[in-house]
Amino acid sequence: MKTLAEVKSLFEHKSYDVRSDFINEYDFKDDHFEYYRQFIMTATTVRDHLYLSDLIDLAGWLNINDKELRDRYYNYLFTRQHYVVKLAALDYFKHCSKELLPATYEQDLASLSHKRTSDILRNQIQCNLVLINTEKKDLYLLQLLEMLTRTNDWRSCYRVLMNLKYCRFDSKDKLVIYDHISELAGKKNLGEGVEGLLKEMGTEIRNNK
Repeated sequence: MKTLAEVKSLFEHKSYDVRSDFINEYDFKDDHFEYYRQFIMTATTVRDHLYLSDLIDLAGWLNINDKELRDRYYNYLFTRQHYVVKLAALDYFKHCSKELLPATYEQDLASLSHKRTSDILRNQIQCNLVLINTEKKDLYLLQLLEMLTRTNDWRSCYRVLMNLKYCRFDSKDKLVIYDHISELAGKKNLGEGVEGLLKEMGTEIRNNK
């Protein structure tokens, strides 16, 4: 466990590479939660999209769910932000309990999915909609499958698989999505990353169906 002084020297380092490596490699199993929370809460003027996405990811890992922060991250989805920041915000909300989601979350995301945007962002929005498990889940699932069929972006398929791996999808939905991507991988080149992840996840998904 690092001391607070050691943490500050890395967390507030002038080099983005040092800060990023620390955030992505440190286990944060220490007694400095309040320092991290205060730092993230006051980081309202971050311009570097990669650093901002790192901080959003960290807020999610540490379960920092203050309403002020939730409102800020939610606003990122509907304002001019780099897609990496929006993906981080979507990742943040997909792990929030339903009680913490905005009242208009489903309607807002459904509307957002119809706007012109990248495949990787649109498919992540669709994953978030499936995960909230409302009466429209089957529709959202079908729309996700259709979007995956149309995309040639391997990153989008890889990210959806990572959602299956780390998020709480219904086991049947997980199998349907996995099989669909597996079928697509046989028809078009989705790259070694997707192929490797399909192979890695296959046995577990089929055993839990």
